[in-house]
Amino acid sequence: MKKKLITRRDFLKDGASFALAGSLMVHFPSKILANEEQKSRVVLIRNKDVLNADLKPREEIVSDMLHEAVRRLVGVSDTTEAWKQLFKSSDIVGIKSNVWHYLATPSSLEEAIVNGVKSAGVNESSVI
Repeated sequence: MKKKLITRRDFLKDGASFALAGSLMVHFPSKILANEEQKSRVVLIRNKDVLNADLKPREEIVSDMLHEAVRRLVGVSDTTEAWKQLFKSSDIVGIKSNVWHYLATPSSLEEAIVNGVKSAGVNESSVI
């Protein structure tokens, strides 16, 4: 494979392009980057009964908490409608969970997420 030589002209042209791009980032960051004026939405759901006596998550409460969070996030009262606003039936969904033993994702939460995604009409074979 033959190496491509960089000419002085290429070097100056590329350097000027990078300088121009850098100056645009300094002068117009809000036009190029994410909109800083939009607020992010955070939903906090708490339930003092989520853990049983053995400090294991109660599946039904975890599921209820997740569905309530999704409803509040999208601003609707129907759980299925809330999930449908997040996913289309044609989507392929990958669910990333944590297996680190100090902070592992509870299987009940993983199951609740899968059930929510499926309630939006996503085929089970499209949920990984």
